[in-house]
Amino acid sequence: MFLAFFAWYKGLALGGAAKVALVQLLQPFLTLFASALLLGEHLAPSALVTAGAVVIVVFLAQLTRLRGTAAAAVVPATKL
Repeated sequence: MFLAFFAWYKGLALGGAAKVALVQLLQPFLTLFASALLLGEHLAPSALVTAGAVVIVVFLAQLTRLRGTAAAAVVPATKL
């Protein structure tokens, strides 16, 4: 776990805190499927629905952030 902190902070430096923090929201989703595959845990339908909702929200947040960045680059700055 100690070594994972180095990778995490390197990812923050490379990708930016806002982008990397959104990806962190996928961790419970990945943990659910890893526990099912590796440990044979039963996945309740409510867990799958919730995980799917989280993935959709993260995707929409990333998409909105990218569109906002592109729109800001196109709009010229005005003088005050």
